[in-house]
Amino acid sequence: MQKGWKKYFGQKSLSEVTMDEYLGSLGLYRKLTAKDASCLFRAISEQLFLCQIHHMEVRKACVSFMRQNQRNFESYVEGSFEKYLERLGDPKTLESMVNAAVSETVLTKNKN
Repeated sequence: MQKGWKKYFGQKSLSEVTMDEYLGSLGLYRKLTAKDASCLFRAISEQLFLCQIHHMEVRKACVSFMRQNQRNFESYVEGSFEKYLERLGDPKTLESMVNAAVSETVLTKNKN
C-alpha cells in the first residue's frame, strides 16, 4: 500500500463495500478518486482523459468558462463573482453545485 493512501482514500464505509461487491458481481469496479476539494474535477478529468492528473486544467477551463459567461452564473453566487472565481481556481477550495452545472455545460459544449 502506498504511503499516504489512507489520508486521501480513508477506510471504506459499509455502503462503499456493498457497492464494490455489487460492481464486482457485474465485472465492474469503482475508480478511486481522492477525497479532496478537487474530486469533481478529478472525476471529470478521469472521464475525459482516462486519468485524474488533468484536474487542474479542467478546473481552469471551468473558471474561464464562468468568467466568459458571467451573466449566466453570477445570480447563483453570493458576494463578489470575481472573488468566487479566485476561490474556485484554488485546488484546495471545495466545489459547489454551481461548479457542477458549469462543468456539465463545458463538457456539453466540448462534445459538439
